[in-house]
Amino acid sequence: MLSFLFRLMRTYQREHGFLPNVLYINDFHYQKLRESLADLTTHEEIAAFLQLDVVISTEAVHPSIAWVKPLHQPFVAHRHRFSIHHCPHA
Repeated sequence: MLSFLFRLMRTYQREHGFLPNVLYINDFHYQKLRESLADLTTHEEIAAFLQLDVVISTEAVHPSIAWVKPLHQPFVAHRHRFSIHHCPHA
């Protein structure tokens, strides 16, 4: 399962010029993914390892990847090589 996902990601990057940020996967395939990543125990750890948001959906017949625009972009201002990140929830 893991090699399949990495192949999908490489193909996506080659075709679009950037990496995807979302994985759509059904519960069966997600369980297979968890088995192949047995050292990672939480959903968050798996997502961080893959560097993808993982969406479990009954509509995902096969694992698929995409790039989805984030709902909230942090405000970034550059001044003298410093970055200011604004987080509205802070």
